[in-house]
Amino acid sequence: MIDESFPPLFILILFAIFWGVVCYYLAKRKGRKKGIGFIFGFILGIIGVIYYLVVEKKKICPFCKERISAEALICLHCRKEIT
Repeated sequence: MIDESFPPLFILILFAIFWGVVCYYLAKRKGRKKGIGFIFGFILGIIGVIYYLVVEKKKICPFCKERISAEALICLHCRKEIT
């Protein structure tokens, strides 16, 4: 038998999944790790969305595969010029 707390708990889980998917999408657009974005959004909700809206965009260095700023012209890790 389902108790009275089932509908509110179900709604909270749906909201958590929704915020997780939103953070997943934002993390993907910002060049961040998508799985971490989902978990961050699932746990923190709207705070995770605000974080991913504020955080700067990243890209991967083609030489050393490290994450660097999207505006970087030279990789901070391997010191090679990014074109």
